Amino acid sequence: GVVDFAPPFGAWLKVRRRQLDLTQVELAKRANYSTESIRKVEERAHPASRALAGALVGPLDIPECDRAAFV
Repeated sequence: GVVDFAPPFGAWLKVRRRQLDLTQVELAKRANYSTESIRKVEERAHPASRALAGALVGPLDIPECDRAAFV
């Protein structure tokens, strides 16, 4: 795939969010999730759910060909 989202997911999420020049607040708003949820996943306080991963594909600009593997 085009995007390498290797574990740990929280660390990858933080890097990807910064590559796209998004704050946690902006990413949460675009994914329709709470900022707290994004923060907890980035800090590895709790794992990302399939629902959250699905909500992030658009805001994180995950290519269509990689979306199934991402979720």
